Amino acid sequence: MKIYILRHGERIPNKQVGEKESLNLGLTKHGRNQVRASANFLKNKIEHIVSSPIIRTKESAEILSEVTGLPINYNDNLKEFFAELNSSDQKEGKRLKEYARAHPDEPISGRESLNHAIDRLKKVIEGTSQLSYKAVCLVTHRVIVEGMLAREWGVNKTEQGWLRNASITAIDVKSGKAPKLLYYDRRIIDWQLFIDLIKRRFLNKYE
Repeated sequence: MKIYILRHGERIPNKQVGEKESLNLGLTKHGRNQVRASANFLKNKIEHIVSSPIIRTKESAEILSEVTGLPINYNDNLKEFFAELNSSDQKEGKRLKEYARAHPDEPISGRESLNHAIDRLKKVIEGTSQLSYKAVCLVTHRVIVEGMLAREWGVNKTEQGWLRNASITAIDVKSGKAPKLLYYDRRIIDWQLFIDLIKRRFLNKYE
């Protein structure tokens, strides 16, 4: 089975809230266009959609469903690491994530460790691989996917937050064999996204 992992599109920015409050923020117009480009790439490639229930992933999965005609199944194990963190201090949140990367077995803020969050994602992958589909798309979040790529395949990036919005990671899962990483952080650009990027660069127009 081939499993595609889609990160949600660009989220509405709000620097005044913490991780928990940010759960209520959906996608920007640009973020929707990002997901639609990726969804068009995945159309006719996938047979099943599983998504985190957090709003930004839910909206991304809905666009994917609209493009592919497939229903969505929601799974709490695809929620982001830190999804319930209360702090509204952006710098503190960044510091904690950097600490978690360096100490993946240590619970953060009295909650789960990064490795536990990665294991949640792996549990979904393992469960999904037992289904009778040739290809599935999981719609989820950045930190747990970056963590899994680093832990399982040695993909180590020095910068924090490198996995791009609406990017696609693909793995091949075969019974009795270790999952094989096919590619990661593949960003799909279509004409609408190209126009969006031109507007942002030269007109300073953000939507």
